[in-house]
Amino acid sequence: MNNKGYTLMEMVVVVSLLVVIMVGGTSLFLTNLRSGGTSEVVLKTARTARVLADLVETRLRYGRVIQVGELSKDLCLEAGTDGVSGSSVLFENLQGEQELLAFSNGEIASSSADGSNSVRLNNDEVRVESFEIKWFCIPGLNDKIKVDMSFGGSGVGLKNDVFEKISREMILLNSGTK
Repeated sequence: MNNKGYTLMEMVVVVSLLVVIMVGGTSLFLTNLRSGGTSEVVLKTARTARVLADLVETRLRYGRVIQVGELSKDLCLEAGTDGVSGSSVLFENLQGEQELLAFSNGEIASSSADGSNSVRLNNDEVRVESFEIKWFCIPGLNDKIKVDMSFGGSGVGLKNDVFEKISREMILLNSGTK
């Protein structure tokens, strides 16, 4: 007898092996896809956080701080090494114009002191979770500012949001006494 073909048992074994390989391959593919999306969101969040922190640092380092939140230079001097805190800072920029950096509703905006010119500094892809400024004024020394910012990002297929925190301390070159 000449049997051409495969037995039922051989077919069951081959199909079972193919199913195991396909399930494992699909699982590996989905894991890599999810990991790639996470990496992209992490990089985007970190990059945006660094760019925004650099922008804020440059503006403040060369400006002259007038007030943080509602607290003026006199109150800052009274606070001494404890400093004063707020989520906005009013300063005089290098052009001699007053500028306000303020955090509100997940955005950081820069505006002229009268509010006529307002520019949002962060983009839609990354949200600002917090923006806290601490101003230290010590007589005889240049003022110091500490800026703490946290950012959040999310993406399709991510189980959890991605967060990035940045803290910058800087000596202000045009604030305080030398």
